[in-house]
Amino acid sequence: LQNHGANVNAELIAGENKGANAIWCAAYGGKVESIELLMLWNVTLHKCSDDGRTPIDIAMAKNHHHIQEYLEKH
Repeated sequence: LQNHGANVNAELIAGENKGANAIWCAAYGGKVESIELLMLWNVTLHKCSDDGRTPIDIAMAKNHHHIQEYLEKH
């Protein structure tokens, strides 16, 4: 998608997770492979949703400890 101009740092514009970007959504879903790929594309790693939750915060809230640990290392 990025090769065709997709913005990997685009933010959700509605809903309870407004302001979150793709890495935030991957952390929410526990998708470490997606996070690794997004990092190759220089996604903003520590972007907060509009309510102030970071990808690490949401990984912890969803009990995705492997995501939390991965993000803390980067």
